[in-house]
Amino acid sequence: MTNKFVTTGHLQIESASTEHTAKRSNLHLDLANLMENLDSEAEVVMDLLKIIPKQLLNDLNSLEQAIQRNDVSALKYSIHNLIGVSLNMYFNQFTELSRMFELEIGNNNPQVLSELLREMILEMKLVEQEIGDFEMQRTNQAV
Repeated sequence: MTNKFVTTGHLQIESASTEHTAKRSNLHLDLANLMENLDSEAEVVMDLLKIIPKQLLNDLNSLEQAIQRNDVSALKYSIHNLIGVSLNMYFNQFTELSRMFELEIGNNNPQVLSELLREMILEMKLVEQEIGDFEMQRTNQAV
């Protein structure tokens, strides 16, 4: 397992494993592992994929407010939640960005946190696109 660097915007992110970043399809959303984790129940996966990104976007709004207030406790709480959910949902790049954000909280640099937050929002939009592609494939297979 070799470490690999992924660049998003102006940030360079060290991925824990090239296995997760080697395939573009696994970079944002690893459906194969998510399906395996949920015993390949496509309906359950689809239900979660409809709900979870909206929840994460709400959490990102909370992060933005906490940055503005310089509320370290709220930052730590929100980012911990984001990391846990994104790990369980196999949102790989989002997880890496969230981990970077968590590491930056103690550095008291709101500009860096705001930049990471922007990257996380963009990443969540990419995840939502992949979810839409997955839903479209399921719809086409059902026809």
